[in-house]
Amino acid sequence: MIPLWRPLLLATILSVATHAAERRTALVIGNARYAKAPLRNPGNDADDVAQALERCGFSVIAKHDCSRRTMFAAIREFGDLLAEGGVGLFYYAGHAVQVNGRNYLVPVGADLHDEDEIRVECLDADLVVRKMAGAGNGLNIIMLDACRSNPFATRMRSQTRGLAVMQAAKGMLISFATAPGDVAADGQGRNGVFTAALLHHIHEPGLTVEAMLKRVRLDVMGTTGEKQVPWEHTSLTGDFHFFPLVAPAPASLRPAPKRPISVPDQVSVPGKVDVPTSRPGKEPTIPHEEDIEAAKEELRKRLLKIPHAREIEVTNEALSIVSRGGLLMLKRHRRLAFRDIREIRGFDSRGLYLTLRDGELWGYNFRAFVDKTYIFRDDLIAIDKALATLCTAAGNEGVGFGGRFDSMK
Repeated sequence: MIPLWRPLLLATILSVATHAAERRTALVIGNARYAKAPLRNPGNDADDVAQALERCGFSVIAKHDCSRRTMFAAIREFGDLLAEGGVGLFYYAGHAVQVNGRNYLVPVGADLHDEDEIRVECLDADLVVRKMAGAGNGLNIIMLDACRSNPFATRMRSQTRGLAVMQAAKGMLISFATAPGDVAADGQGRNGVFTAALLHHIHEPGLTVEAMLKRVRLDVMGTTGEKQVPWEHTSLTGDFHFFPLVAPAPASLRPAPKRPISVPDQVSVPGKVDVPTSRPGKEPTIPHEEDIEAAKEELRKRLLKIPHAREIEVTNEALSIVSRGGLLMLKRHRRLAFRDIREIRGFDSRGLYLTLRDGELWGYNFRAFVDKTYIFRDDLIAIDKALATLCTAAGNEGVGFGGRFDSMK
């Protein structure tokens, strides 16, 4: 019988080859620590977007809480790198203002007493367009999550709500968190509303950037009751996929089909479900102690890539990860599920039963799980191998492998 991880390995190789053939460079800036009008989300937004882009094959320049000089230097370096070819992406989260039909990115530390000081204190967003268009690299994307309310509005004579329309140069797409002249929500959670939706969809295989942004728009409209409608202007002449659709594995590598199990999307569970404590079939060989320690270290290394992971626990059936947003359950050789969970009621071979924060009881069919995490093929393969070792060693007792990661904020 062919191990289920082998098709995943082939998919990983094909995906890596696709990214390697296409140079991808990104500049990500998050300005949050403004003295007079601090923002809650941009620092987190920039961190999470940078990590997401790296998983899409981008080399990322990440900057936080920048002065005007730092922003200008980063954009200049970015433009020089784009001149070497490939795809360029600029992402900015923070304050920005519109004055006389032009958009200006506001550095941390800017002291704006009136609109005449904007050219000196702020950075014209058209500079980014000119640098990227002038690089001659062919395809560029600009994302601005910067349409928040202008904290300097009372000092401006001709200030207008939101940002002005920006025209995309040939081979460019410009995406705004909301429509021109409107303002975007900063978000009540870790991320702004627009960036949260972006992170949700950016890794969906096979979507063009335009199709992905349509899904982002629908999410944002749903979250805000259509008060915020993301908008973009595009002059792209070809297709771009953040995460390409990987070709299917050859038939010789595909696992044998299983008879589908019919489980309703929403079920009523009378009580906690007993977790299976054994697997049918041949009794596996117990790993040596050094193999167990090596598997733990590999698992820890891979899990450090998951944003906000705080605690992990391995049992003979599953891996659970407690994070700031909830709890992730990864059942071996199954897909991933992530929800804002209050309580895990239990799981068995059919699915996962859980209670949401609002008290509603749900049951999920494993075949209907949706990947809402940042675990991808190479990490999943390594996690699966390490988990197989630890599950074998765990027996019925489980492997205690918890604790707080110091590097996780």
